[in-house]
Formats: sequence, structure tokens, C-alpha cells
Amino acid sequence: MQSTPLSRYLGGVKDVVTSSFAEAWITAEILSISTGAHRYLELVEYDGNRREVAKASAVIWKGDAAHVTRFEAETSNKLQSGMKVLVKVKPIFHESFGFKLRVLGLDSTYTLGDMESRLRDIRTFLKEKGVYTLNKNLAMPDDFTRLAVISPPDAAGLGDFRVEADRLHALGICQFDYFHCAFQGENPGDLIVDAMAKVVNMHRALPYQALIIIRGGGDKSGLYQLNHRRLAHAICRTPMPVMIGIGHERDKLLLDEVAHSRFATPSLVISHIKETIVRAANEIHENFLNLTRIAHQVLDRAEHDADTRIVQLLDHAQAQLSNAEARADSDIERLVTAAEMQLDKAESGNERSMDQLRAHTEIALQTIMEQANQDLELVFHHAHKQLDKAEAQADQWISEVMAANPLAILQRGYAYAQSPDGFVTSSTQAPAGTLLTLTFKDGPVRAVVEASHD
Repeated sequence: MQSTPLSRYLGGVKDVVTSSFAEAWITAEILSISTGAHRYLELVEYDGNRREVAKASAVIWKGDAAHVTRFEAETSNKLQSGMKVLVKVKPIFHESFGFKLRVLGLDSTYTLGDMESRLRDIRTFLKEKGVYTLNKNLAMPDDFTRLAVISPPDAAGLGDFRVEADRLHALGICQFDYFHCAFQGENPGDLIVDAMAKVVNMHRALPYQALIIIRGGGDKSGLYQLNHRRLAHAICRTPMPVMIGIGHERDKLLLDEVAHSRFATPSLVISHIKETIVRAANEIHENFLNLTRIAHQVLDRAEHDADTRIVQLLDHAQAQLSNAEARADSDIERLVTAAEMQLDKAESGNERSMDQLRAHTEIALQTIMEQANQDLELVFHHAHKQLDKAEAQADQWISEVMAANPLAILQRGYAYAQSPDGFVTSSTQAPAGTLLTLTFKDGPVRAVVEASHD
């Protein structure tokens, strides 16, 4: 049997490949790509069900790297896995290294078109699910006391963010909980979704007011990977407003479209948070001043009403006393007149009758005077009782007004509660998770309701 050495056989294969296949433009998806002077790729093709139908190794030699540089400049993205590309290739075969495709060119317009097509597909998916504007429609809180932050652990923008965030945290004004994960590399979208799941689980136990996703700094290579269907869907369904601060100006990210708020940099995110907290504190201070002013007005009006009532009661008592004195004088004058008439009448009788009449008159006059004095004492006693009663009633009114004064109540250790909807007067107005502002005698504090008991 005639035999052929392997090298000669593979050399024949190499001659066939070289002579039979010319350069060609092909479409494929990058499954993996290495770094270094020479770039080694795995190219793959999928059918409509994402089943692999073809796969090949490819290489970009160092001498062909200019194609990569131009491609990355035109797409604002690094050549990376998951990217669909239109590449110019030439098949090469080597007796020792086997079959590969040598990449001789990259068409950036095809990849850009695929990027836009992917964005359209994700938008359509989110709209069909009815969640595209779900997060944008959530109400942003008027104040911040507890926030979750997702960021790469070494992101440049995170340091800028934490300058102000750590200061607010140290002062006890706002709590920041950090969840770190990579925003580049293998499946960054899935990693961010996993971090978001941790945030939501903690949110159920003790609510966050917002979720912040920041990156900042670095190159733009990871932006393409963040246009991720699962990530966009997770942001839409997050039960709290999501604020995005990825740190890019011109590049379009789907996250910016579906999140509640978009900021160009992490520094602008923390600036917005700080401004919101300051504005809320100023409103609380203004409300406290208004309440104090109203309390003083109520107290002043009550004191004025009490003074007016006391004067009225004193005038009434004085009038009653004057009337009693007038009646007493009238009664005395009438009795004296009657006695004088009796005396004149008695003078016409005999001496004994005169003496009896004098005695009788003196007794009658003494009785009348005693009765008049008793009546006068009763009038004075009644008038003093009316005056004492009026003064006691006025004192009671003043005490009640002072006791109802909100400032006096705060001085006794009480506080009043406000939610974003107004004053809270019942536990039914403060279910679990409600943000409350409690105002004490020396100022307000913020609290979150952990549980509500019926």
C-alpha cells in the first residue's frame, strides 16, 4: 500500500485552500477575542433559534492592526465578544497550526447598523411587555435618606461620587449602600442584574428611595455591552427610581431611555442628591417656623379673648354690686320715711302711747337696719362669688390655651410627624416603609417606618 507523509498531505491541502479560495467578506458574531500584539478570535454563526451552525478561528496579525484601530474609532467601541461584524477574510492553512481565517478588513457601518437594530429589538420587546416607561413613571422622592449604589469597585467616577456621599453618610443625613460588580468583560449586563437583585431583596426588608448606577471615567469599550436586554428589562421593573450616571456625553445607551433619570457623570448624580436633601431641609425648617408663628398667633388671640372676658365679668359684677347698693339705699330711705310717719302719727296720742310707739319704732327701725345690712352683705357676698368665679374661669381658659400650644407640647417631650403627604395623625397614614419627619422641641429628624401595628 502506497503511503504519503502527513506533511506532504497537509501541504496539498494548503495548496488547494490557497488556490481555491480568494479573499471574501463574511458576516459573523465574535464569540471570543484575545488581547496582545496578534488578536485571536473565534467567529460563530447562529440560526434564528441561536443554535450554532458554523464556527471558525481567525487571526488579526499585528501588521493588520490598523483595521482594528479605524473600526474602534468609527464605532466608539472596542472589538469585543458578542459583536456582529462584517469582516474581509482570507483562508490560510498551515501544516502545524491548521486552518484559520486571516482578517484583512472590518466594515464599521455593518456593526453600527447591527447595534441600532439591537436597540430597536430591545425597545420593541420592552414595549410589548408594557414596561418601557414603568420606571420613568415612578415618583422621585422629595428627600433622600437611604440609597443603593451599583458601581465597579475601582471606577474613577466612584471616587468623585463618594467625596460628597461619604460626608452625607457620616453626618447621618443619608445612608449609602454599595454593591460592586464589573461593567466590562464577560457578561457585564448579567452581573449588574445580579447586583440589582440583591438591592431589591434588601429593599423589601427596608426600602431604598432610589437605585444609582454609576461608572464614570475609563474608555467606551464597555458601553456597547450595557445595551443588554435583560439589564434594560430589570431597570424597567425596578420598584424604585433608577438614576444613571455612566459618565458619557454623546453615546446613546438604552439604560438612559428606560431609567427614571439620566446624569452625564457620577458627580452630577451626587450633586442632585445633595441639592434635593438641602431643599427638603429648608422646607422642613420653613414649615417649623410657620407652625411656631401660627402657635404664637393662637396664643396671643387666646390671651386677648381671656382678657376681654375678664373685663366683661368684672364690669358685670360691678354693675350688680351698684344695683344692690342702690336697692339697699332705697329700702333704707323707705323704712326711715315710714318710721317718721309712724312717729308723727304717734305724737298726736298720749304720752304712754308715745313711749310705746318710740320703743316700737326703735325696734322696728333696728330690725329694718339689721335686715338691710344682711341684705347688703348678701349682695356683696354674691358679687364677690361672681367675681371669683369669673377669675377662675378666665384662669382655666388661659391654662387650656397654654396647654394646647404646640410649642408647650413639644417642650414636654412630644413630637409631631409629617410624611411627604402632610401631617400624620394616625398609624394608618404611615404604613411600613413610609419616610417620616419627626419634629421635636429642638428641630426635625428623619425616620423610616419599619412596621405598622393595627
